[in-house]
Amino acid sequence: MALEYKTVQFTNDADGIARRQIYLNQMSSHGWKVVSESIEQGHMSGGQACCLASICLPLGFLAQRTASVVNITLARETSTSEPAVDNEPWATYASKFSSMSPEEKALEWVKLTDAQRQHLFRRFNIKYP
Repeated sequence: MALEYKTVQFTNDADGIARRQIYLNQMSSHGWKVVSESIEQGHMSGGQACCLASICLPLGFLAQRTASVVNITLARETSTSEPAVDNEPWATYASKFSSMSPEEKALEWVKLTDAQRQHLFRRFNIKYP
């Protein structure tokens, strides 16, 4: 199995944290897991700090800060083999295929790719109907 990674960012405020939680709930239902989470602190807005400091040095400290950002890296295992027909697990598809009538098998066999046919033969010993 190979790992697939995805990195996302959210602002570190109430709205960003709420969006982060919704996003993580959705992604966990698709098999993603959090592997890394870090907070990048905000910094002073340089242009504002410079302009205010040119008027009076202590005013430079009144410049606004950029919002801090939460960086999250997600990972999930991916299969390198070809997925089963219509994303149905191979064992389920093979048992369904075995229980079909010869006419249904012939129609279904035509829909399969060569790789899917070979996989059915190698793993489940299912041959052309």
